[in-house]
Amino acid sequence: MAPTQANAAFVWRQFIDLSCSNSKKSKRYRCRHCQKDFAATSVGRPKEHLAACEKWQAKQRQERQAQDSAGYLPSYSEAIQKKITEVGIQHISQDESHSYAYGATAAVIAGGGPFSLFESRRWRYFFTRIKPGWKPPSRAAITRILPGFYQELYGEVSKRITSSEWFNIIFDASDNVSGHRIVNISVQLPDGPAFWKTFGHRRRTAHSGELGDADMVLFILRSSAG
Repeated sequence: MAPTQANAAFVWRQFIDLSCSNSKKSKRYRCRHCQKDFAATSVGRPKEHLAACEKWQAKQRQERQAQDSAGYLPSYSEAIQKKITEVGIQHISQDESHSYAYGATAAVIAGGGPFSLFESRRWRYFFTRIKPGWKPPSRAAITRILPGFYQELYGEVSKRITSSEWFNIIFDASDNVSGHRIVNISVQLPDGPAFWKTFGHRRRTAHSGELGDADMVLFILRSSAG
């Protein structure tokens, strides 16, 4: 059974069909949880009802609390089934969605994580739980956000370095666990590190091409020379 068909079947199981078989009229259904009756011709109306049904939502909260207490992590199919009825008609604005995507991108880059981090179904389920209606950025979306974030980061680091009376530039070469030569470059200010980067034996590291770390290092060297 296709995922969309399975999802629809899950929704319909929450209702009792009250109508006689008549294709010319809308069928009537009764919610198994709140006993409310309504007419529907597709799965859209039942989904909207479940999203607003207080008894259904209360049942879902109780199940989540019990699962969390037991350390239970649902399967992918279970997560999808819950999502279609918990999210329902909830929406967030485009500006809010972009703001979250920008913040998520900044967190990935600052932490050195892979651009595909949020493509994991576990991450997507987690964000569905804390912010229904929002999807974390894909690898392609993060790549599109990179230029704007880099300019912000570059400006922040530049401001910190130029406003400091002194700073130290530290170059440290060593071998990593794979036996490859690496070079660590860091700039230390009185209140802590302002910038650091590890360059490997390859010409491009995971983020160096997109973030323009070479430009950052040149800026640091020129600042120290001046």
